Amino acid sequence: MVTNSRAVVLVLLSAALLVFILILCFHRPDYEVYVVSSEEITKKPVVDNASYISLRLRNDMDVIIASDPSLEDAEVALCVKVGSWSDPVELQGLAHFTEHVLFLGNKKYPGHGDFISHIQSNGGTLNARTGKERTCYFFSIDPDHLGTAMDMFGWMMKEPLIKSETVMSELQNVDSEYKRLMNQDGRRVEAVDSETSDPDHPQRMFDCGSSHNMMQGVEILKSPLHVEMRKFYDRYYSSNSMALGVRGPFDTETLKRLAIKNFHDVKNTRIRKDPWPSPYRNTSGKEILVMAVRDVDDLYIRFSLSNVTTASQTAFLKMILRSEHSGGLVKKIKDHLWISTLSIYDENYAGSTTMSIEFHLTKEGLKNRNKIVEITFAYLNFLRSRTREEFQLVFSDLRAVEELEFKFFSTKELRKTRRDYVYILDLVENRMTYDIDHVISGSRLLGDFQYENLLYILSQLKPENCRVLAVSQSFANETDKVEKYYHAQYKVRDILPQTMRLWSAAQDQFSLPQKNPLVPREARVVDIDPAYSEKPVLIANRSLSRLWLLQTDFGVPKADVTVYWKSSIDGPDSKAGIIAELILRAFQRSLSDKLYMAKDSGINVRSSLKAKSSFGNYGSLMFSFNAYSSVLPGVIKLVFRHFNDFTLDVKTLGVIKDFYRISLADSELYSTVEHGNIQERLLLKSNLTTKKLKIQLLDTINLEDVRSLLTTVREPRLVKVFVSGNIRRETAEEMFDVIAPRSSKDVYQASCEDLPRKYQLPPGSIFYYVGYDENQSQRSVTTYHEIGPSSVDNEVVLRELLVHIASPEAFNVLRTKEQLGYGAGVISTQDSRSHGLMTYVETKNDTQYVTDRVFNFMKVYLKDYIRGMTRAQFNQHRSAVLLKKLHKPIKRVERLGAELLDCNCDYTREKRYAEILSQLTVDDVAEFHQKYVVDNRSSKVIVTVIEKEDGTAQIGRGLPSQPEEVYTNIADFQKELQLLPAIGNTCR
Repeated sequence: MVTNSRAVVLVLLSAALLVFILILCFHRPDYEVYVVSSEEITKKPVVDNASYISLRLRNDMDVIIASDPSLEDAEVALCVKVGSWSDPVELQGLAHFTEHVLFLGNKKYPGHGDFISHIQSNGGTLNARTGKERTCYFFSIDPDHLGTAMDMFGWMMKEPLIKSETVMSELQNVDSEYKRLMNQDGRRVEAVDSETSDPDHPQRMFDCGSSHNMMQGVEILKSPLHVEMRKFYDRYYSSNSMALGVRGPFDTETLKRLAIKNFHDVKNTRIRKDPWPSPYRNTSGKEILVMAVRDVDDLYIRFSLSNVTTASQTAFLKMILRSEHSGGLVKKIKDHLWISTLSIYDENYAGSTTMSIEFHLTKEGLKNRNKIVEITFAYLNFLRSRTREEFQLVFSDLRAVEELEFKFFSTKELRKTRRDYVYILDLVENRMTYDIDHVISGSRLLGDFQYENLLYILSQLKPENCRVLAVSQSFANETDKVEKYYHAQYKVRDILPQTMRLWSAAQDQFSLPQKNPLVPREARVVDIDPAYSEKPVLIANRSLSRLWLLQTDFGVPKADVTVYWKSSIDGPDSKAGIIAELILRAFQRSLSDKLYMAKDSGINVRSSLKAKSSFGNYGSLMFSFNAYSSVLPGVIKLVFRHFNDFTLDVKTLGVIKDFYRISLADSELYSTVEHGNIQERLLLKSNLTTKKLKIQLLDTINLEDVRSLLTTVREPRLVKVFVSGNIRRETAEEMFDVIAPRSSKDVYQASCEDLPRKYQLPPGSIFYYVGYDENQSQRSVTTYHEIGPSSVDNEVVLRELLVHIASPEAFNVLRTKEQLGYGAGVISTQDSRSHGLMTYVETKNDTQYVTDRVFNFMKVYLKDYIRGMTRAQFNQHRSAVLLKKLHKPIKRVERLGAELLDCNCDYTREKRYAEILSQLTVDDVAEFHQKYVVDNRSSKVIVTVIEKEDGTAQIGRGLPSQPEEVYTNIADFQKELQLLPAIGNTCR
């Protein structure tokens, strides 16, 4: 009996052990217990080799995982369904303010700048934005540091430190952001639109917020601001209102583990919000006149579309409305010379969509704005009368274009123009809008043809459902109201019944878009030749022209063509340069008639006058193309044939001059780019002039001047063509023959030696420039520390490393701790001749005080910080800079192209930089900083200041507060300087 009992026990133990082993074998990883559902996303571009998974966690958070081993960076984004429409009435702007404060410390990482510093110190970027119904946070980072970043980001969402001192400190930065928007006409128009919307709708909320209205709200509520923010966060930052996305070069399991580990315990308050109705139910049928700050004339026709909630629902109609085909809306109005451009955009909400048709008007267009509205409604009436079959034909053609673009959609292509683009953010926002199958395709691909949906939208695009906003300085004597927050002057009046009837019955001759001839009916990736894939190769060398080819294989059958067309233009700021700018603007305007289908065919064509940075092409016309390789030759033939044939009349020239004058008089806040232009103007031996002088020159130009220069420009001194992409050599040569026909003429060939020379500052010098612009809402200060010639590799690398170390500290110290201004930082400045570093601050404070604090930061704080860095901290910065030097495909192509087109052709530069960087120590950086920043005997500095008051610009030696000498003009200042060595003719 005992023996039998033992046998039973042994059997039971064996069975238990077997069950345990089976559990171990089939047990999901620990993190899987937090997952409710998991679904693979398969609808994606053909060239996209990434794996996509959509998860739903137990706390009801949606998660998108994107695994792509070819990625250079890791990306993370999180959106929460809360925005300015959820602000308390007493604390308008609280959603935006909360977005700011969440970055400034949490329970596990309490330091104000911990998260920001971690991202910036590891080769990343970060940002956030607050909309009406949604707030989104997003960042990129070196993949090796993604784990810590995810931990920090998770704690930021779970337990942020919303403390009184942090909130009150950051309030000043929100105030600075608000003030820098004060003079932006687009923001002012939106503020007036909000103030005149339905009284009981949150559209009327002040979405940015300011210190004044926040403190008023605190008084009304009798509650501290940080307490109210905590209430707001606790209520709305719920996991069931969130979607998270993680994208990186790791396998899906690794990315899933990171996402679930750090976000499975975000609290779920199970909040639910009903969608808001249209914001204009009771305030449509209005004409609103808005006084502009700048000399702009704009017209908006705005509709609210009930029960339309996604961009895909309006996509087809918007394509038709913005088409520039003969017989279309745009062409009809452009032919009257009433507009320069038309754009159509919509804002999608949970219960409605606001669609806007925006016209940039000429002066004649402003006078005829009612006629423009009438023509618009005539076109909408025309569309309402079209049959299902007519629309089906147009849809099929547009759908073919979209399918082709989606098939070869590549984020690598987007990164060429959107430097800080975070693709995962698109997917996260799509997850909040579309079903799982359309997370990738939803915003990029037309769905099925839905005639009833089209008719439903058109039924709402009627005069009684619109509001018309006109923006111009000419309304100065017509306004009778002042908007509360941006102080925009405006007037509201009902659209007259007879006007409504006129618009409702409007008719004209129109047609629908025709079949697009620019769509490649067959686009295939071609095999590349290794001989042309390492660096640009000179494949054609003629007396007047050069052709270089660089083949790439990103799986996309597209190519880029860049053409530098060297003429006799003496720089962009000479009279000839201004005329050339007018010629290019007229050319682009007339070209749109020829290439109106290009925008919807994956084709981009641009032209410009090279003004700065690329000295090897200074004063050249630049033409750039991006298109499918199979249609590129045809596009280039069309463009250059038109360049040789197009003409200009007096009326068109007047319109072009008006818009160019407006762009020159643009009084937006001085950016780091503008300060860089000032510094370049001070150091460049050329006839660079102020915008005010440009306007004076512009007024002297007539039609004969333009026609005369046009003849000259069409006969270039030298043409440089760079072709890169998935394209055959024969195709590149075919295009080259069109761009630069063979010539036997023996003429002068432009070289680097004849281009404008650049001055260098003497060691131990400090100079200043003070400018004035009474239209600015804030002041701005920069300090430029010149290093020297760009040809000294070691110093270029040390400057890059110093800027990488200084940049996050500038944000933490100048912006966050010292509250000098919303915009503050340290950036690199470099061209083919010289380089340096610029510290910038946009501020409402006294500029002398800000200048003193900037110098204290650069000289004292940074010196101590560099000396106090641990080896690990230094290695972190060095590794991040080194990462940028590695051969990342897209960036590599850009770098090689820049070398080629800028008189250098130094294709091993980045490799040398990486070798130097790997050997640098913290002592090297400290010595470099001491020499070029701290030591007054060897540092070389220009301080530029823009005051927001009226005044006369001044150049001097010393500091603005303590001038040692004042110069009467740039020429007198430059007498004290020496020229940098000329650039060698390396590429020829």
